[in-house]
Amino acid sequence: MEVHFGLDDIPALQHSVITVGSFDGVHKGHRKIIEALISKAKEYGTQSILITFHPHPRLVLNHFDQSLKMLNTLDEKTSLFRSLGVDHMVVIPFTPEFAAQSPKDYIEDFLIKYFKPKAIVLGYDHQFGKGRVGTKEIMNELKSVYQYEVFEVGQYDLLGETVSSTKIRNLIVENNFDKAKDYLGYQYPISGRVVMGDKMAGLMGYPTANIMINDASKLIPRHGVYAVKMKWKSFKKEGMMYIGHRSSTHAKSPLHIEVNLFDFHGELYGEQAWVEIYQFIRSDIHFESKEILLAQIKDDQEKILAYFKSL
Repeated sequence: MEVHFGLDDIPALQHSVITVGSFDGVHKGHRKIIEALISKAKEYGTQSILITFHPHPRLVLNHFDQSLKMLNTLDEKTSLFRSLGVDHMVVIPFTPEFAAQSPKDYIEDFLIKYFKPKAIVLGYDHQFGKGRVGTKEIMNELKSVYQYEVFEVGQYDLLGETVSSTKIRNLIVENNFDKAKDYLGYQYPISGRVVMGDKMAGLMGYPTANIMINDASKLIPRHGVYAVKMKWKSFKKEGMMYIGHRSSTHAKSPLHIEVNLFDFHGELYGEQAWVEIYQFIRSDIHFESKEILLAQIKDDQEKILAYFKSL
């Protein structure tokens, strides 16, 4: 998959099949759209183009309200789109000016001007233009003028419930990772670069990979300990992850996301890690002594090993 940033970075991608959206979570509903995109591109003998926005439109339109959290970083979405077989991903900077376009201007000055698509694949709830008043009907009104087809993909229901990014966010906040996986189609991830820590955990016998997240809008689960699997390069290992301020051993410090890998010894600094969250184990609590903390960590490890053995 080729990735293009901004309209100035788009090569000759005209007369392709396109879809447009934020795709936060790249969940099963989004996957139906992407599967239709790829299928139509093959049918038309052309390339598939997925157009997405960064930052997420909700962040821009809500003046970067810090309470708004996203399921995926841009890097995570890129990795997921690539795994699904998209030919081209185009990342459009989302600005108040872009949001202010009328639906007609959005179609003519954006989609037609830069892509001249053979076909446009839309989700059932796709809206666009100022005030999000643009709909499939407006797309259809102009299709005979600009010679494109419009294909709508219906909603994805799971056990009678419509899958949505908002519902998945709520499940992550509730630590319901099993149901979140049902909606997503994959384990909820935290990804980032492994950076140098203070090595305190290693001195206690539990060395950790410290994960640095490159997007402040990423939804991080509540503070505590989790059963996880971490992938990097061609490796994948079980482990336990801690999220919190390490108040047990330090005065309150910045947020730490640390993964202790089972059956692994080696340096991981600089590696790009993808951490899959499987189960919440316990909340972050204060311990009166290092000995009590170590006993709890050992108990956490035993619980997580038993959990993975039961899968």
